[in-house]
Amino acid sequence: MLFRFDRKNIFGTGFSNGANTASALMIKNPALLSGAALFGSTRPYREVEKVDLNGKQIWLANGDQDPYAPVQVSEAWVQELQSFGADIKWLRHPGGHQISQLHVTEIASAL
Repeated sequence: MLFRFDRKNIFGTGFSNGANTASALMIKNPALLSGAALFGSTRPYREVEKVDLNGKQIWLANGDQDPYAPVQVSEAWVQELQSFGADIKWLRHPGGHQISQLHVTEIASAL
């Protein structure tokens, strides 16, 4: 069976380190992904060089009580991605380092 998909419409997704891997891939080679859904994610590198993310759709879905991705770190990461031109939506939930089903549903509806 042959499966065909649009190579220009690939989204990275992951939780925690998987999400960091997806965002690292987008930062290092933006042409590979159309966007990303990042759950429980934080900045993948200490230093991130400016990159053109115009047209990239990104969701950052983190918990307000996540010790791995504190709110102030997430806020700075969102601002940095916006400064690179990404269309980013920061989804927050009151929990910790976990995936919110509400966020999964919201992202799935948007895609």
